[in-house]
Amino acid sequence: MDQTSDIIMLRCKKWFLTNGLLLNEMKTESLTFTLNSEIQTNSVKVLGITFDPTLTWEKHINIISCKLSKTVFLLKSLKQALSYKHVKTAYFSYFQSAVMYGLILWGNSSHVKKNFASKRWLLEP
Repeated sequence: MDQTSDIIMLRCKKWFLTNGLLLNEMKTESLTFTLNSEIQTNSVKVLGITFDPTLTWEKHINIISCKLSKTVFLLKSLKQALSYKHVKTAYFSYFQSAVMYGLILWGNSSHVKKNFASKRWLLEP
C-alpha cells in the first residue's frame, strides 16, 4: 500500500513541476479511504471539513456539534441584550453557516441524528 502511495506522490510532484507549481510536502497529507473500520488512520481536515478514512463523518459532526452548543449559548445570551433583528443576524452568521457548510457531504450520516437529536433542547426559546 505504501509503495502505491509513493508512486502517486511522485506522479503528483512531476505534474506540479511540469505545470509550474510547487507542492509543499510539509503540508501535504494522504488519507486512504476504506470500508474496513478496523484500520486505524488519522483523519484529515481540508477547508474546515474533517475527513475520516471510513467517511462516517463522526469526528466532523462532533466538532460541529460542539461549535453549535457554544453558539446556542451565545445566542441565548444575546437574546437578553439585543433586539430580535440582531439576534437573528447572529443566528444566520454563526449557527446556520456552521450547519450548512459542507452539509451535502456529511448531512446524511447516521451520526447526525445521534448528535443533533440529543441537542434539540438547545434551540428551545
